Amino acid sequence: MATTVIRPLSTLPPAAVKEYLLRQGNDTEQIIDWKYFDPTPNRGGERGFACVQDDRITAFVGLIPFQASDTGVRIETAWSCDWYRDIGMSGPVGIVLLKHSLASYGRLYSLGGNENTRAILPRLSQTIVHDAAIEVHRPLRMGGAIRALGRAAHLPFTLRIPFAADIPLQSTGRLASSSRARLLSHFPPSLEALLEASRGPDPHSCYNVTYIKWQLTSCPLLSSGVCTVPGDSPPRAAAFFWHPVNNSEFWRIAAISEPHAWDELDLALTRTIQHIHEQHGWMVSVLVSHQEKELLHLLRKRGFMPSKRRRPLFIMDINGKTVPGELRKLSYLDTDYAYRFPLATRLY
Repeated sequence: MATTVIRPLSTLPPAAVKEYLLRQGNDTEQIIDWKYFDPTPNRGGERGFACVQDDRITAFVGLIPFQASDTGVRIETAWSCDWYRDIGMSGPVGIVLLKHSLASYGRLYSLGGNENTRAILPRLSQTIVHDAAIEVHRPLRMGGAIRALGRAAHLPFTLRIPFAADIPLQSTGRLASSSRARLLSHFPPSLEALLEASRGPDPHSCYNVTYIKWQLTSCPLLSSGVCTVPGDSPPRAAAFFWHPVNNSEFWRIAAISEPHAWDELDLALTRTIQHIHEQHGWMVSVLVSHQEKELLHLLRKRGFMPSKRRRPLFIMDINGKTVPGELRKLSYLDTDYAYRFPLATRLY
C-alpha cells in the first residue's frame, strides 16, 4: 500500500519539486527557481506544501509569504498559488494541503484562481468577496484592441495582428515641460516611506521595497521601472510599470499614493502611459480593488475601461470564529499575477 504524507517544501529535494512543477507545463525552471527557491520573500515561512506518495510528489500548493495588517495588527501570512494534483488522485487532497498551509501561517489569502480553487476555498474561508478585484485596460494601439477583442471572444488561436497594429488609438495626455514626474529604472529607498504612508487604517498588505523588487526586478521574465512624483525625496505618488522582457506590447501598472494625493497620482499615471506609448506599447492594464473608488474614477478619466471579469478574494484564518477584514487595496503585485501576461502569450 502506498504511503502518503504531506510535507513542506523546505524538506523536499529541490530537484523533485522542480521536476513536478515543470511537468505541469506552466513555468520554466528559471521561474521556479525565482518563485520558490529565492529566499527574499520567505519571512521565515514555508513556500509550499506537497502530497508525497512513496517519495513521489502527487499534489502541490504554493505559498508567497508577506505581511498584512488587520485591525491595526500586523500578521505574518501568505498568498496561495499554483494548485496541482495528479489525475486519478482521490480524496480531498486540496483541502488537506490548505489546512497544513493554514496551520503553518494562521491566515491565508487567495485572489482569483481556477474553477477547482473557487470550489474548494468557500469551504475554508471566513471572508469571501466575489467581486473583490477589477481589471481595467487601456488599448494604446490597434494591436492591443484586436488582441483584447480576440481574447474576449475566446478565439482558440493566436491572432495574426495586421500591419495596422501600431496605429495609435488616442492621445496619451499632455504634461507641462516643468513636470516633476520622473521615470526611473530602479526603485529608490525613498519609496519605502511612500509605501508606509499609502496604507491607511483599513486592512491592507504591507509590502516593502524588497518585496516589490523581488516581484518586478528579480523575476527573470520582467523588465520594470517606476514613475515618482515629485521627483525629489520623498515622493507623494508613484506608478510601478513593467512588461515581459521578450514583449514590449503589453504592460502593467501598480499605483500608490499618499491619501488624497490624486493630482500627483494622476501625473504619475499620465507620464507612465506616455512612456509606454513611446515604447510602442499596445495595451496597459491595472488591477484594483472594487473599494478603490477614487482610483477607479481616475483610471476611467485616463481612458481605462473595466473588463467584465472580477477576481474573488478568499481569506482563511485558523481561528474559525475570526472574520478577517477585506484588503482595502489590491494590485498585480498580489499573489503571482505580476509575471502572468495572458494577452502577451496566448488566448484562453
